[in-house]
Amino acid sequence: LAFGQAGARFNEFGISLTPTGSSIWKWIAQTEDTAPGAVTEGVESAVRRDGNKTYYEVKMPWKTMFGYDYTPKAGDYLGFTYAVNDNDADADGRRLGIQYAGGIIGGKNANLFGKMQLIKGQDNESEGE
Repeated sequence: LAFGQAGARFNEFGISLTPTGSSIWKWIAQTEDTAPGAVTEGVESAVRRDGNKTYYEVKMPWKTMFGYDYTPKAGDYLGFTYAVNDNDADADGRRLGIQYAGGIIGGKNANLFGKMQLIKGQDNESEGE
């Protein structure tokens, strides 16, 4: 079992572009001691459009992400997936969505997540960064 994937319990974040800038929301929390809601603690995010391309950037502390102290090490695995929608769901349903791995579009299922292995970055001084 990978960190960040505890059976059916997992963390789900959404990032969107609002009239006042980017916004991050935690939809599902893996641990009982963290609640869904707006995510602001130590978080930096940006959503920008350039022609027909949209760029999403997020920098989030591990503790904010998981709800507990976690020190990543090169070689650790995280359950991981992501989806991009143009419309999450309205009366007509989802119009367009793409996802990496599975487990979001078509139903939440952590067993369909991919496994992302952490590697040491070239500009990191220690494995904990």
